[in-house]
Amino acid sequence: MNDKCLQIIVNSMHRYQPNIHVVVHADGNGRQCRTFSFPNTSFMAVTAYQNHR
Repeated sequence: MNDKCLQIIVNSMHRYQPNIHVVVHADGNGRQCRTFSFPNTSFMAVTAYQNHR
């Protein structure tokens, strides 16, 4: 795995909430999927951050 696989592209001034999708592939039985949301990890993407201290 290279570093490019570990990056995502986001749009500035948009709010995002990470989700984890767990997919189980059983042989011949279709697939099962479960999604986990974490509201406490939501964030707003910005172009630049300035600390006024």
